[in-house]
Amino acid sequence: MSKPIDDFERYKGNNRRKSCKPCHRQETKDRVKAMQEENPLSSKICGKCGVEKVLADFPVSPTHKGGRHTYCRECNTKYAHDKQDRKMAEERESLAILYASMDPSARPLPKSCGNPQCCFGTGEQPPENFKISKIHKSGLRIYCRICQTQRKREFEAINRSEDKTAKDEWLKEYHRQWHQEHKDELYKQVKEWRDANPEECRRLHIERRFRNYGVTQEWYDKTLAAQGGGCAICGSTDPKNQWNTFMIDHDHSCCSKGCHACDNCRRGLLCNSCNTQLAHLEKPIWKRQAMAYLNKHKLKDASGNDQPSLFDGL
Repeated sequence: MSKPIDDFERYKGNNRRKSCKPCHRQETKDRVKAMQEENPLSSKICGKCGVEKVLADFPVSPTHKGGRHTYCRECNTKYAHDKQDRKMAEERESLAILYASMDPSARPLPKSCGNPQCCFGTGEQPPENFKISKIHKSGLRIYCRICQTQRKREFEAINRSEDKTAKDEWLKEYHRQWHQEHKDELYKQVKEWRDANPEECRRLHIERRFRNYGVTQEWYDKTLAAQGGGCAICGSTDPKNQWNTFMIDHDHSCCSKGCHACDNCRRGLLCNSCNTQLAHLEKPIWKRQAMAYLNKHKLKDASGNDQPSLFDGL
C-alpha cells in the first residue's frame, strides 16, 4: 500500500525505513515478545552498576538479549543526564565566545532567572546561561539552562509515575507557570488574531455564551421578537456592546456557578447598560446604601424645603 513519505521514520541519515510507523512499532513489539519467550528471565544484572534487578527495571530493547536493555533504567537515565550536561556546557562555552566577539549593542543583555530557587541565585547571569528564544523580548528564555533542564527532567519523571493524581497536579502547576511566564506573548497573539478576524471572534463569542446559558439562536430570536426587538427594560434597540448582541439576563440566586443558567432562572434580553444597573439593584445592601446617599443629598426647592426623592416610594 502506497503511503506518504512522512509516514516512514528516518533511518541512517536521510533514508527511510521499509515499514511505516505503525507497522514498525508493531514489528518491534512482536520481536521483543518473541525474544522474551525464547529467554524467559525474571531478573537481570545491570551491566553498569552490577546490581541484580527485576526485569521490569530494564527498558525494552529489540536488540538486546531477552528483549531488555543491558543497563537498568536508573543507569540509563544517569548516562543520558550526564551526556546532556556535557552538551549544555559546550553550548555555553561556544555562546560565550560568540557573544564576546559581537558588537555590544547587538549582544544580549544579562538577565535574572525566572526561578526563585535558581542555583545561581536571584542576581543577573551572563546571556550564555540562557537558551535563545524567538518569542521573548530579550531574545532569551525565562529560565536559565540548568533550571530549564531540571524542569524537563521533573516532567519526564512525573510522566513515568503511576500516581495519576500527582501527575495531574504537577502538570496543572506546570501549565499555570508556563502561561504566567508567556502571558505577554499570548496576549499579543490573541489581540492580533482578534483584530484580523473580527467576525470569527464575534461568532465564537456568541456560541460560547449560548452554550454557557443553555440556549440556542432560535431561543434568542424568539425572545427578542417577543420584546419588540429591543431591551426588555428600556426598549432600546442598541445592545450597547462591542458584540452588538443583547445580554441574557438570569437570576443569580438560582445558578451561581459561573454564568450558567437554567430554564427556571432565565428571564429576558437586556442591553448592556440595563443589565449592569439591574445587577446593582438586585443587591439589597447596595440598594439601601444608594437610597440613603440620595436622600442625604436631596435638592432644595424654591422655598428651601427638601424635594421628594425618586426613591422615597421604594
